[in-house]
Amino acid sequence: MSVGPRRLRLLGVTNRLFPFVGGAQISLAILLGRLQREYGHTCRLLGDAPFHASRATPVDMRAVLDGEELKDAVRRFRPDVLISSLEAATGAARLAERFGIPHAIWLQSFELCPPTSAEAKRWRVIRDRGYLTSEARARTLARADAVLVNSRFLGARMGRFGAPGARVVAPEFDTRHFDIGPTARRSPAFVTGVCGYGHKGAGIFLDLAARMPRVPFLLVGRAVAPYYTQAERLPNVTLQPFTRPRDFLAKSRVVVVPSQWPEPFGRIAVEAMANGIPTLASRTGGLPEICGHGALTVRAFRCADAWQRALDRVLGDDDHAARLSSEGRRRAVRFLAGTSTRTLDTLVRRLAARRKPRWDEKRVPILSGATSSRSAFAFVNAHWARASGPRRRLAPRDPAEADSISTDVHVRHDLSRDFARWPPPPDGHLVAVRTWDFGPFPPAWTAILRDQYDRLVVHSRWVRRQALASGLPAARVGVVPLGVDHAIFRPGAARRATGGRFRLLFVGALVPRKGFDILLDAYLAAFRRSDPVTLVIKANPDDVFYAGAELRRELRRAMSKATAPEIVFIDRFLTPRALAALYRSADAAVFPYRAEGFCLPILEAMACGCPVVVPRFGSTLDLCSEKTAFFVPARRIAVPVPKRFAVNTLGFEADLEAVDFGEVDRSALASVLRTVVAAHADVRARKAARALKVAARFTWEASAEALAREIARATASRVPVRFQKARAARERHRRVLLTARDLYLRGTG
Repeated sequence: MSVGPRRLRLLGVTNRLFPFVGGAQISLAILLGRLQREYGHTCRLLGDAPFHASRATPVDMRAVLDGEELKDAVRRFRPDVLISSLEAATGAARLAERFGIPHAIWLQSFELCPPTSAEAKRWRVIRDRGYLTSEARARTLARADAVLVNSRFLGARMGRFGAPGARVVAPEFDTRHFDIGPTARRSPAFVTGVCGYGHKGAGIFLDLAARMPRVPFLLVGRAVAPYYTQAERLPNVTLQPFTRPRDFLAKSRVVVVPSQWPEPFGRIAVEAMANGIPTLASRTGGLPEICGHGALTVRAFRCADAWQRALDRVLGDDDHAARLSSEGRRRAVRFLAGTSTRTLDTLVRRLAARRKPRWDEKRVPILSGATSSRSAFAFVNAHWARASGPRRRLAPRDPAEADSISTDVHVRHDLSRDFARWPPPPDGHLVAVRTWDFGPFPPAWTAILRDQYDRLVVHSRWVRRQALASGLPAARVGVVPLGVDHAIFRPGAARRATGGRFRLLFVGALVPRKGFDILLDAYLAAFRRSDPVTLVIKANPDDVFYAGAELRRELRRAMSKATAPEIVFIDRFLTPRALAALYRSADAAVFPYRAEGFCLPILEAMACGCPVVVPRFGSTLDLCSEKTAFFVPARRIAVPVPKRFAVNTLGFEADLEAVDFGEVDRSALASVLRTVVAAHADVRARKAARALKVAARFTWEASAEALAREIARATASRVPVRFQKARAARERHRRVLLTARDLYLRGTG
C-alpha cells in the first residue's frame, strides 16, 4: 500500500485578526485554507484580537491577546512549520528559535523594510506608526528559514534591507469571497475605492468625488480623520465601513486603487479585474505587476487631474471600459490558478524535512544584565550565573538581546538601563532585581513593579520594608542576600609590615550616599599627622554610575593639609584576589553610609577577618550585631520630600515623594574610630572571629538558591501580572456579548 505525502501541522501567525482590516491577513487565511483543503495539512491561524470570533472559513482561527498566549498556543498546537506575516513576524521568529520550528516569513508590506522619513512624508504614511529598529529587523530576518514576498517590487526592496533573493509568492484568492456571478451586476452605479487612509489615496479619491458631484462614489472600509469627516460632507459619497468584497463589488461600475505609497501588491485590483470591473490603479510599487503599464494604471498617480482624465474616459466611453474589463480579466487569471499554494506546499515540506521542533526544551530563566562590566550589578550577575546549579541554570544575556529571546522567566538586573523606560518583553514572567537606597521607591517604579513585574527581588530586609512602604504587595517582594567567594575572601597570613601604623580601610564610591564626606571629616577630627594611623581609600574609577559625582576634590584638599593624618588613595580597579589582600592588610574597615541596599564590601571585609565599623541602621543589621561589628549611632531621617532625584550620573532621574535614610554623626564616628584604634587587638579579633562565622553563611551558591526560589514564586501564577487585566477585560467583554446575544435570541424566539 502506497503512503501519500506527509500531512503537516502548519501554523500561521499574523496580527489584527478580528476583524480583518487588510489584504495581508486575508491572504494568509486564504492560503492556509487552500493548503488544508487541497493538500490535507492541518492549519491554524493565530493573531492578536480582543476576543475569539467565529468566522465562515475552513481554517481554525484563534485570537491571542499577548505574547504569552501566543507562546502557549504554539506549545499546544505543536506545528511542524510556522508561517508569519506583518509585525507578527518578529514574535513568531522568537518562538521559532525557542522551539526549533522551521519558520517562513511572508512579507506583504514594509514591516522589515520601513520607509525613510522622506518616504513616509511623500507616501502620506501615518506618522505614529512604529517600525522595528534596524537591529531587531536584522535579528528577525536572520532567524527565518525562508523569506517570502508578495511581489517582485517588495523583493527588490528587501534585497536592499538585508534579504536578497527573497522568493515571490503572490497572494492566493478564494472566488467564493469576491465572485459576483454573471447576473448580479445589472446596474452597477459606484466608483468604488477601498482607500480610507492617506497612503491608500483617500485624498485623491475624495478630490475626485468633489470634482464629479453627479457621479456616486463608494468609500469602503475604515476611513480615518480627517477623511471620514470630508466624506460625510460630500453628498455623492457613500461610506460602507463593513462589507464583504462580493457585496460592494456588485455595486461597482469602476474600482480605483489610488495608492500614494508603492503598494506592495493590491489585492482589490485582482478581485475587481477578475469580475470584469474596469479598474484604475496607481502605477507604483507592485500594482504594475498586476495591472501592467497600460491603460489600467495611472502614471501621474499623485495628480488628481490625471485621475479625473482617466476616470472620465472610463465613464464616458463604453468601448474603452469594455477593453479595460477584458484586459483586467486576462491579467487576473494567473493569480487565480493556485500556483502560490503549490509553491508553498513544496516549501513547507522541504522546511519540515530539514528540522523537527523540540517540544521538550528545558525552561531556562534569562538573566537580563551585563556580567563583564566593572560595576557592582555585573559582578553579582556573573556570580549568580556561575553559582546556579544545572537544574536552576541562568542564561545571562545583554539586555538588548535578552528581550528578543522567548523564555518563561526574565530576570532583569541591569542598573545601566532606565528602569522607567525599560519596556517589558512580549512573553514570560518578569522578575526585577532592583534596589532603592533612599527610602520608599519612586512612585513611577512602584507602578511599573505593581503592573508589570511578577516579583521584586531585593538584597536586604531593610529594602524590602521600603518596598512595602511604597505600596507593593508583600507576597510579591522577596529577599535574596548577596554572597562572597570564600575561596578568595578569607583570612590569610599575617598582615604586611606597616611600620606599626593602624590601617583603616574604606572601599566604595566617594559619594555622599556612602558617607564618604562623613568619614573624611571624622577621620580629620579624630587624628593628627603624628598619630600612627593611615586611612586607605579604595575607589573604582571605572564605575560609570558615579562619574563626575565623587568627592575627589575634597579628598585632594584633605590630603594636601600639612596637619592631616596619613591618607592613601587607591584609584584603580583591583582583581578580587587583590581586593581580598587589601582587606587582610587592614586592621579595620569603616563604612559610614547614609543608605545601602546591602553593601557587599562589608561582607567581604568580614569574610577576610577584618573588623568593620558600620552604622546601627539599615541593611547592615542583616549582617552585623554588637558581637560582630563596631556600631556607630545613626539618626534616622524619614520625611516627605517631593522632588526630582538623580538616580545616577547616566542621566536617569526619578520623582520622589519621601526619603528614609540614616545620618551618622561625625563626632560620634570620630570617637568610635579612636576607640577602635585604641582597643586591644583581642577585642578586634573576637569581633572578627564572630563576623567570620556569620559571613560563612553568605555564599554565592546560597544566593543563587534563594534567587531560584524567588523565580519559582514568580511563576506561581500561570498568567504573568502584566497580562492579567487585559485578559480579564476580554473575558468581561465576551460575557457581555454572550449575554446580549442570549437576550436577543430570547426576545425573538
